[in-house]
This record gives sequence, C-alpha cells and structure tokens, in this order.
Amino acid sequence: MKKKHIIFIILSCFNIYNCVAQKVTTYNKIVYRGCSVSKTVNKCFVNKKLLFTKNNDTIIINQKLPFRLQHATLYDYGIYYNCHLEVDTAYSFKLKKIKLSDIPILHNSYYRINADFIDSLNLSKYIDIRKNTSFLIKGYYDKFFDINNEIYEIIELSPLTGCGIIR
Repeated sequence: MKKKHIIFIILSCFNIYNCVAQKVTTYNKIVYRGCSVSKTVNKCFVNKKLLFTKNNDTIIINQKLPFRLQHATLYDYGIYYNCHLEVDTAYSFKLKKIKLSDIPILHNSYYRINADFIDSLNLSKYIDIRKNTSFLIKGYYDKFFDINNEIYEIIELSPLTGCGIIR
C-alpha cells in the first residue's frame, strides 16, 4: 500500500471513532411521570430513575447522584443547569452520546469510578463495577445521564421552567 492510502485509512478510522461517540438523540414532547431512587454499586451514589412517556412508549433516563450515607442525604440539583422537572409536564430535550473522557476529569463522577468501558466500538457503553469511595461532591451532576448503560450529556432542554441560575 502507498503511504497516502495508509494515512487515509488511519484518518478515516479516527473520524469514525469520534463520530460514534457524538450521536445526538432528540426527544420531543415526552411527558415526565416522576422518579424513583435506588442504590448503586457505590455506597456514595444513588441512581435516580427519571420516567417519561410518549404515547405507549416509556423512556427511562438514569442520573447518578451523590449520597451521604451517614446522614441519609441525597444531593439532587435537578437536571440541565439546576432544572427540577414537574410531573405531567411535556419536555423536549437533546442528549449527546459521550465518551468517559468528555466528562471533566475534576468531577467526582460515578462513571469514572464505577464504570468499565469494554466495547471498543461503542465508547459510551459501560458495565457497572463495584467500588466504594468516600463521600465527595465535586463537579456537576445535572448534565450526565445514562440510558441502557450508555452515557449521555444533556445539551438542550425546553421548557426551562423550574430552572435555577445558568452557570
């Protein structure tokens, strides 16, 4: 093979690699039905399961939140810049599939601690691994979610009712 062909193949593979983890999913006018909280494999995080419906479809979005076991305190700042969803309200939003490296390294993220990324073709897909850590709130927890064990970042939400100050 010629050197130009090899470089082209390498660049093509690199572009495919980057595009796979940047897929944007749009949900239009899905109705928020409520949430439930359950434990995770790390005692300092809980899973907040957000339940949405549209027609006969159900969409479940998981948010990993810090939890202080000693005081039974959940630190829930809502989603997308401190927005607290209202039950029976229709929302539209966009989620971007991300890789672990897209979450700032300074964040104390459940995904950095308790996720193992084993699929080289889907860098957003993970499996949970058991690892407990000390309680620490560091970073933002309102923008990163998972659906079917794939990591997403929320990049757009409407309406923005019930939202706090945009940082």
